[in-house]
Parts: sequence; C-alpha cells; structure tokens
Amino acid sequence: MALIHKIDLAAMVHASNRADRPIAPNSRKQVTAFNSENGELNITAPGDSECMQTAEKYSFPLRIDVKVKTNDSNIRLYYKEGRVIFNWERNKDELRVHDMMTGKGFGYYDMGRVPENEYVEISWIIDKNEMLVLVNEELRLLEESYPYMTSRAVAQNKEICEHVRISAAWKSTITVKSLTITELDK
Repeated sequence: MALIHKIDLAAMVHASNRADRPIAPNSRKQVTAFNSENGELNITAPGDSECMQTAEKYSFPLRIDVKVKTNDSNIRLYYKEGRVIFNWERNKDELRVHDMMTGKGFGYYDMGRVPENEYVEISWIIDKNEMLVLVNEELRLLEESYPYMTSRAVAQNKEICEHVRISAAWKSTITVKSLTITELDK
C-alpha cells in the first residue's frame, strides 16, 4: 500500500545539495522564508550548493509532487544523488536529469522549460524500472535505462531511504506552494 506524505513546508531544513559539499551554518548564503499567511516557502540561492530538505527520509520507489514557480530559472528537485532541473540556467529548454545512484547527468532538449512567475505542478516518479517526469500532468520524460535501474541495490531490493530536497540556484527565486511525497509499493 502506498504511503502519502504531505510535507509541512515550515518544517523543511537547510542542507547541502551534495554529500561532498557540506554547508556550515555560518557560511549559508541561501535565503529562505516561510510565509505563514499563505503557507508558501520562498527560496533564493546565490549559487548551486544549498537546498531545503525534508525533515524525514523517504523510501524508494517514490513519487515527488510539487507545486512551484520560479521568477527566472532553476527549479531543482533532489533524491539521493539524483536530480531534476527545470529552466536550467545554461539552457532553459533542456531538462536536466541525474541518476539517483551514480549522479550521472543526462540532458533532454525541448523538455525543460516551464513558464516564469506561474505555478506549475511537477511530478517526479522514481520507480524500479522507469522514471517519469510530468509537468501539469503532461509527460515530459519516460526513461527505462538509467544506471540505478540495473544497480545491485535495486536488484536486491535493498532499502534506499533518503531526504527529498528542493532548491533554486544562481540568483533565482522559487516559491513552493505544496510538496507531497508518496512512497510507492515495493
């Protein structure tokens, strides 16, 4: 049975977007603000090393659903070593996807642009045999050959449990309206 978790955005915590780039509290440059009146989380990042992460960890396979907008670029979602980037600063039309086990990046042209200053609903489904990315219920990516799908951990059904992270980057600001994580049946 799938477990659905509606994330309390006020409970998100500051983190690094990579295990090899720890961020000391006194060197944090990302600006975040939770607006208790409308329940939105605003994130502005000067670089690409900081993010906000869920307080809890969630088990693979999973589905991440977020309602979010950007003022310009870089809506970034992370799980383990994987990431999905919309409106990437180097090419807003390219959807950037990184494998969750290896971190290896892949680019998909004409699939990554989302409108600026307008909420979009993004779904990132990371399953054992496929990965899907949807924007406003429109399929942007269906991939069945990422390295994680053939990894020993996935093949042996080992427990993979990580935080979900979200960020802006390179002076962009994102506004998160909602975040839901569904742990899918194994």
